[in-house]
Amino acid sequence: MSEHAGAAPSRLRRLTLLGQGLLALLFVCLLVALGVSSATRATQERARAEVLSTSESQRNNSLITMRDGLGLVLVVEQLLNGQATRRDVQIARALLAQRLSVVAEDNRSALQAAPESFRVALAALDAQIASLPAGLAPVAERSALVDAVTPASAAFSRETRHLGDGAAIDWRAQARVVADRVIDENYRETALLVAALFVALLIAAWVTVDVRRVAARTRRAMATEREGLHHAQRALERVALFDREQSRILERIATGGTLADVLQAVVDLASRTSDGRAFRLRVDAVSVVSGDVGPVIAGSLGVLFSWPVGGASVEGVLAGAGAGQLELLGTGGLLTEDVAAIALSCSELADFALEHDRVSKQLSHMATHDALTGLANRNLLLIRLSEAMRRGDRSGDSVAVLFCDLDNFKQVNDSLGHFGGDQLLIEVARRLEEATRQDETVARFGGDEFIIIASSLPTESDAYAFADRIRTVVGAPFQIGETDVSIGISIGITFVDPGMGDAAAVLLAADAAMYREKSPSRGVGLAAHLDPTV
Repeated sequence: MSEHAGAAPSRLRRLTLLGQGLLALLFVCLLVALGVSSATRATQERARAEVLSTSESQRNNSLITMRDGLGLVLVVEQLLNGQATRRDVQIARALLAQRLSVVAEDNRSALQAAPESFRVALAALDAQIASLPAGLAPVAERSALVDAVTPASAAFSRETRHLGDGAAIDWRAQARVVADRVIDENYRETALLVAALFVALLIAAWVTVDVRRVAARTRRAMATEREGLHHAQRALERVALFDREQSRILERIATGGTLADVLQAVVDLASRTSDGRAFRLRVDAVSVVSGDVGPVIAGSLGVLFSWPVGGASVEGVLAGAGAGQLELLGTGGLLTEDVAAIALSCSELADFALEHDRVSKQLSHMATHDALTGLANRNLLLIRLSEAMRRGDRSGDSVAVLFCDLDNFKQVNDSLGHFGGDQLLIEVARRLEEATRQDETVARFGGDEFIIIASSLPTESDAYAFADRIRTVVGAPFQIGETDVSIGISIGITFVDPGMGDAAAVLLAADAAMYREKSPSRGVGLAAHLDPTV
């Protein structure tokens, strides 16, 4: 009996140990499964963040591309309606081209990633844009232009909308697939965790220690994942903010915003997308600081890092020419990759704004000034004469117009050639500018004819005295190459009369007065320089 009584507890202990061993083995298996599930879920969470980040960026690029594409279609329609010029269409096309050149993480540009039908529609629209007339569309040609351009414009608009809709559908589909996978893994991990807790209730302290260890490890993993997701979300918000504000800045550049405002917006954008860091943009001796810092505080901060901004001619508020720097200000700290990328993009944006301003001013000057002499051309002359007439009507001040014609200028061309004639015109223009006040306009009307608008000659005697001074200044010999040239000038004077009508009528009156005054006695004298040693 005693042997059987002792054998029973021994068997029970063995069964207990076996049961505990099996439970321990099961617990180990559960822990292994839980660990694998946690690792799998962490991997999938990272994959989800990467997929959503990439998809969100692609979707944003597609939506911005759609916006710029529809903006191009709108400008084309405005041109067909006579509300925009071909240059406006070209600017809108340039903005779209910049967006289509953006390279995604798969090393493909937005244009390469777009469907073939979108590229075909864009090429068709480009072909129509290339055939558009310069400036505003003539009224007589609008109907034909509408028939020619509308099909390509409508096809491109349709493909552009499909591009944005397709990007949104792809993003939602990818997000749904990734979310389903994460949910499955969460269910699986929850089931494993419940089983582990149930086993822990059976084997008490042993399982409790392991559970605490696993729980601590799981919390750390979840905290790391949450931190990673938070950083990813912040990065996405910065990218979205930068793209949105960059589009506004580009729109401000395209619509003729002042350069000072554009550069201030660029510096503010750099600060806003880098968690409020202080930036300063230097162009020559002038600097622009982010709005939250101010020039006083900026002067007390050191330059931590800087990025170059290409040289350009800056006029108006910022005057000068040369290279500049976009500077990160502060008293210390490390430069993160995000801030470096933002600053580099902002420096390129500032460079584009400076270059656009330089080209715009150059084109504006070419459109309103004579290419040979640099004086105001006929278009600018009519504008300034009209403005002077309006000011005279309001103030009652007299406005004198002097129509100047060089005497026997053809003889200079015949004697010295057209190059010599051009040099004489340049010198005459220079002397006329020197003889007039800064608020008076000197313009080349055409050929050897010049116009002077003077609002500081209240009487006829003042006007005649001024004309005599012009004759004296122009009558002095000119040195053209190795030749002295003397030439006369005939001047017709007229005062603006309210009954004259428009600026063209005033110029006709001045022209008639010049021909009445023109004297055949004036001529040109040529005398070659002689070398005294010969």
